[in-house]
Amino acid sequence: MGNLGIRHRIPVPSWLANRPGFNSAYKVLYTLAANLDILIEAAEEGIMAAWPGSTSRTDSLPYIGRTRGIIRGEVESDSAYEARLTKWIDTHWNCGASGQLALAIQKYLGNTPKVSIIDRVGNWAIAETNGSVRYIGPGRWYTVNPGTVLPGGLPLGNGVVTPTGFSIPGTITPDLVNSGQRAINWDYSSNPERANNWANIWIVIYPCEWPVAGTIAATEAPGPSVSGGFDDTGIGHTVATNTGDTVKSLVNQWIGEHVQIQSIVWCYDSTLFDPTNLLIAGNPNGQWGNWRGRQGSTCRFWQPRGD
Repeated sequence: MGNLGIRHRIPVPSWLANRPGFNSAYKVLYTLAANLDILIEAAEEGIMAAWPGSTSRTDSLPYIGRTRGIIRGEVESDSAYEARLTKWIDTHWNCGASGQLALAIQKYLGNTPKVSIIDRVGNWAIAETNGSVRYIGPGRWYTVNPGTVLPGGLPLGNGVVTPTGFSIPGTITPDLVNSGQRAINWDYSSNPERANNWANIWIVIYPCEWPVAGTIAATEAPGPSVSGGFDDTGIGHTVATNTGDTVKSLVNQWIGEHVQIQSIVWCYDSTLFDPTNLLIAGNPNGQWGNWRGRQGSTCRFWQPRGD
């Protein structure tokens, strides 16, 4: 309200005006009006605080993010987070699409890695480090770049399409180089009975921001810890427990209800999982259905319980 509050604008008769020596009643009115100004100012700030970017205050961002279902990235700036919070409806509209799942993971991780969602049929949704999403698979090959408008009716992965007449930010760039089916021989040899499980997906992330820890002893704490003798990091690579829990919660939030995750693959080799060159050594060879088939891999794997 500044200096234009009620206390400065309320009209009063002359006998209640601020007259030297005769202003006792004026002081009472001024005090009442000042309290009204305080209440109005508090209400206005409370409303504005719920609109990201509307004021300079940032202490409300965690609460806005919680109510809008948008988790803040590990090193995300206030302005970048505010920009994502303002687009929360469009973001949730694409919930369940592979591209949105890839972007959600990418936006959270501090090193902004490339994130690929690959299903058993050979559909790829690749969130590139520049924020674009590349779709590769049977019958469709294009890139969605941020910044303009994409028409409705396009497949977004896992059976999700943009509704007719609906638009999302992006432009289409034909992906002619990578046209064609790009199915990976994940576990056809180790688990041939899964060949028709079209809803199976793998999440591949490169590069991984956490160093490799080859043994349990490599992550053992020098002293007592809340986890009973080990520090709060994962086995295989030194991911913090709370960070791992956040990544898993993001996956659970944005994944399609019909989709089954086979593994989250953290890749340390830039030559692997290239859709144009899947036959090089180190890529899945049909034996990745269980841990024995993945021995010697340079990747680290997060497996669902019971698999």
